[in-house]
Amino acid sequence: MNGISMVFQKELKRVFSDKKLIFSLFILPVVMVVVIYGMMMMLIDMVEQDQSAHVAAVALYNMPDSLREFAGDAFFENYEVKELQNDSELEAAKDDILNESLDLIVVFDAGFDEMISGYQPGDAIPDVQTFYNPSADYSSNAWDEVVGEMLEEYRQSLLEKRFQDLNSMEIFSVDADNEDSVIQDDDRAGGKMLGSIIPYLVTVLLFAGGMGIGIDMIAGEKERGTMASLLITPVKRTSIVLGKLFAMMLLSGLSALVYVISMVVAMPFIMGSEMGDEAMEMGSEAAEMAHSFGMSMSFQAWQIWMLIFVIVSMVFVYVSLITLTAVYAKDTKEASTYITPIYMIVMLSGMVTMFTGDNAGTGTYCIPLYGAVVAMKNILGQDITIPNCLLCVLTHLIAGGVVVLIVARAFGSEKVMFDA
Repeated sequence: MNGISMVFQKELKRVFSDKKLIFSLFILPVVMVVVIYGMMMMLIDMVEQDQSAHVAAVALYNMPDSLREFAGDAFFENYEVKELQNDSELEAAKDDILNESLDLIVVFDAGFDEMISGYQPGDAIPDVQTFYNPSADYSSNAWDEVVGEMLEEYRQSLLEKRFQDLNSMEIFSVDADNEDSVIQDDDRAGGKMLGSIIPYLVTVLLFAGGMGIGIDMIAGEKERGTMASLLITPVKRTSIVLGKLFAMMLLSGLSALVYVISMVVAMPFIMGSEMGDEAMEMGSEAAEMAHSFGMSMSFQAWQIWMLIFVIVSMVFVYVSLITLTAVYAKDTKEASTYITPIYMIVMLSGMVTMFTGDNAGTGTYCIPLYGAVVAMKNILGQDITIPNCLLCVLTHLIAGGVVVLIVARAFGSEKVMFDA
């Protein structure tokens, strides 16, 4: 036990006395989060400004007088409007849509107003055809504004002229006066929302934090020659393995915690500074809307304890795998190459849970790596039982223990430790 404590303290002292390691583990994550969020908000703001500054080019064919009257001068002032005269111009305009020199084409039937005003039951209904390029942002936005908003309002105005009272067309409504149609557990709904992304982030960040530390603790020491000096000390090699593993678990957990805290703290400040009061108002409205749909974010004690147990067991597996990979590598470069496939599996296990349902079978929790991410998701969503949580923790402890035994055996091999 003294040997484990000695190695554990040695590794912590080495990390916390190295300015480069402190920077990479605890300062760089904060800088990265601020820079990434800042770049995201800046790019979003640039896109929004670009879209608002663009004057959409809209071509109209057989534009009815009623639409001209309804839209008024504002339509021609806000859009670059071109009225097509014949079919050949229409075909040429379609080519302009493809090469993105034109954003939208709206084609009305000839005699549109007469068909509307003289409509009798059984007559053909006038059809308005639109042509746009959904892969072009300007074209897609033009369709949303002109077709999705203006033409819909125009259609409603024509209906009102025909029927006078639009309520006479409505047979029944759905939940018009029912403010209590949503029946759900608020905490559970909020947990499900968090469960769609938080487990993935925690998984990736924990492994990333342990990866850099573990490679340097094992392969780095072999490369620097300090591992040989450590192995000839009177400390048992099993104690060396466990001491390094416990230090890696603590450091990787702290590194991931810094990432998570940075993301939670930095987001509102960056959004406020980049997007101003309007963004904060939008955020407040979104929060109110989330609350109205039961998106509260409170946690119960049992959820917190389950998350702690699952995360600790998952970190144990992670650092065991990282240590095993680093042990069989000659240097840090080779260890980084070996660890990449495992990192991809970890990322994939986290991503898969973002697209899976809530009903996980008991056997799912017995799958190393993937089972822990599923458990975290279901803990947040309150869809897990205590036996399933314990099964997940036990599975990962056993899996990690098996890997540690392999690592301990590798540490006892002179060929692996000195000639790898």
